[in-house]
This record gives sequence, C-alpha cells and structure tokens, in this order.
Amino acid sequence: NITISAAATKNYKAATTTVEVEVLKANPEYTKPTGLVATYGQTLGNITLPTGFSWTNETTTSVGNAGDNTFTVIYTPSDTDNYNVIEDIEVIVAVAKKALTITGSSHNLTYGDDVPVIEVTYDGFVNSEDHSVLTGTKGATTTYVKYSSIGTYEVIPNVLTSANYDITYENGSITVGKQAIAETDVTLEYTEASFTGSALTPTVTVV
Repeated sequence: NITISAAATKNYKAATTTVEVEVLKANPEYTKPTGLVATYGQTLGNITLPTGFSWTNETTTSVGNAGDNTFTVIYTPSDTDNYNVIEDIEVIVAVAKKALTITGSSHNLTYGDDVPVIEVTYDGFVNSEDHSVLTGTKGATTTYVKYSSIGTYEVIPNVLTSANYDITYENGSITVGKQAIAETDVTLEYTEASFTGSALTPTVTVV
C-alpha cells in the first residue's frame, strides 16, 4: 500500500489517503535455444536443453523424420515470484538420418555347386521398421554361376534409398573350393598288348 498526503492550501484542507498498488510480474530475458540436434528414431528426451528450459510435449515424443522439425519449449526463470514463466517458444530440431548397414550373405562352396540363395541382412532399423521402408529392389547380385572357377566372388547388395536412413553397404562373398575326386569317380581305359620280346609302353586313359 502507498500513502499519499496533500498539504492544506488556502482553499483546501490537508488530506491523506492510502492506495493499493498491484505490482505485476515482469517477463524475464532469455536466449532461445539453438543448435538442437537429434537422430531419426530418438525422442525429445534425448536432447539436452539449456538450464531453465523444458519441452512443452512429453519427453517421449518422437523427434520426427529427418530434417528440420519445429517444437515448442517453456522457459521457467529461477525467480518465479517476480518473473513470468514463458510458454510456446518455438525451437528448431535438426534431425539427422539414422545409420543403416546392408550386408550381403557369404557362402563356402565346392566347385560345381549350384548358385546358393543370395540374401542380405540389415543392421540399424529403429521404430520397429524393416526393409519395407526402403525404396528400390531388395537383395544382392553375384557373378558366380555353377561351375565357375575356384576362387572368391563378391555378393553385392543392391543400392536402396531412404528419407530417414543413411545407408552403407558391405559386400558378402562366395568362396569356391576344389572338388575332391573319389576312386569310384575314376574309370581307366587301357589297350591290351602282346609281348613281343621288347619293352612295351601301355596306354592308359582316365575317363
């Protein structure tokens, strides 16, 4: 309360009165958070805000798709008796793509084997997602065919695209080893010869 007094004058008596003054809270000064970053699949709870700030949404809220996404925060000053809490402050969260690795399958074969079932595996999906969120032809290719020579052949994953995943690729391999030959797989053909008194050289052919 404030007391106001007026002195007497020639025409007026002295007077005193009391008035009530309401002091409103002031808006605090603050610096809006910038440089907020996250990765696809994370939540707001994974982002650290400066002191005094909190998210308007629950911290379990997804940061959304890759790109710049807008959210709101609340600023609570340390002196809430004299300063207002400021709500609905818009901030930008830069969401990066999630790393995803696609790997071709590997196989050990013996010369003459059929082409195996070529597959790929995925490492890095989030939000219970799978290869269905990727664009392109799934699978892999190889130059190996039946009766290819002994050696190693790459299994190369097909190139895919995604708005939310940063994809890297790792090749698999097909390693072809020698085929063992069993005795039962060998047939000998020879030409009969009669002794003539001189040394003979027999002819033997492996079939």
